[in-house]
Amino acid sequence: MILHEWVNSLTDGERWSYGLAAVTLASIFAAPAVTHRLAARRDRWNAKRHAAATFRATVLSALNGFYPLPFRWPDDITSSLSDVAPTLQSAVAQFRPFVPWRKRRSFDRAWFNYRCATGREMDSQCYHHYIAFSSNPEAKKNFRRNVDALLNFAK
Repeated sequence: MILHEWVNSLTDGERWSYGLAAVTLASIFAAPAVTHRLAARRDRWNAKRHAAATFRATVLSALNGFYPLPFRWPDDITSSLSDVAPTLQSAVAQFRPFVPWRKRRSFDRAWFNYRCATGREMDSQCYHHYIAFSSNPEAKKNFRRNVDALLNFAK
């Protein structure tokens, strides 16, 4: 009540002066908070871009000769993929925190589909879906599709 009476007793010029002072003070206190928030967003974005580039480079380096075009497709693809599995698993584990939370289940599923042909969690590595035989003539296409699904998260 007293504040209302005080404001009513002010002239228009005084109201403008006090209003301008209030807006100036609010701007002074809000500017650092806004700047900090924008800088934090920029830092998160840069960290995500760096993690995606690192993930993509690691996968491409580990699968050199197999992906994107199978120039050096070995006779025993299972042992070749088992040899690079620790490198890929490390890359997946390092990149996973940068995948948005709503896409992590899909990322985990893409990783599971890459490394397991049986669809059972207890089979940690089974690369039979990449071996060409009569009932699986498109083994190389399966491999490319599964690696593409993993790398799509690093865009």
